[in-house]
Amino acid sequence: MAAIRKEQFDSLLSNTITKKQYDAIVSLVDTRFTEICEQFVHKTDADRSWYDYGNVPYDADSGLVGHFDPERYKDYIAIGGEYIEPPDGYDLDIPTRWLWEKDWKKEMLAEVRKFRKEQAEKKETAKQKREALKQRRTELKVNILKKLTAEELKAIMFKS
Repeated sequence: MAAIRKEQFDSLLSNTITKKQYDAIVSLVDTRFTEICEQFVHKTDADRSWYDYGNVPYDADSGLVGHFDPERYKDYIAIGGEYIEPPDGYDLDIPTRWLWEKDWKKEMLAEVRKFRKEQAEKKETAKQKREALKQRRTELKVNILKKLTAEELKAIMFKS
């Protein structure tokens, strides 16, 4: 586990940090970012999937890669790339605090479970509404049939 400490992250924003210290901490951030992405991001096309920091230039000829920007990613780290997708319920931003929190996986899984539960509840509610509408239409059809004569019934058709 390549977690950094919160104090180390905060020192990245300090004016007194040396280049050597900054590079060492960013190296820890990069390692932790990769660890999180390997658990967090689902690759959808194994031959072409890739991820990087969200500030990655998408110009393949540039040769540039994304980099950790402590100012830009103070609260959330954007994930860039292609042929990737996050777990249900997330966009491609992860909380920066996951760099130093040990239980980030539990939080992610809890959020995914919550999202899936909400989706299942919405689906069930929609199903119940469809069933109620279907029942109502059946009742209306029966009521209409009771009120019409045989000759009138020959002139109409009901939608299924």
